[in-house]
Amino acid sequence: MGPDRGDNDRARAEQMEGTMPASWRFRTDPWWDVEGRGVKRERLHRRIVGGLAFVVAVAACGLTAAAWVSELTPLFQRLAW
Repeated sequence: MGPDRGDNDRARAEQMEGTMPASWRFRTDPWWDVEGRGVKRERLHRRIVGGLAFVVAVAACGLTAAAWVSELTPLFQRLAW
């Protein structure tokens, strides 16, 4: 009889178990250079749009906070005196 195939699969799974979290450390796709220009352009577009969306969201939060401060400042000044 040959070796039990289940033992070999378990051993391989145990080996891969340690390598899976290491692959999460890489920010880029390992196949980046194999993909076409269209995929690279789409990823760049998504990255730019995502960055702009974040900047707009931060600006909106800042403006909202500024509006609340400007509206509530007179109230706090009246309460303080």
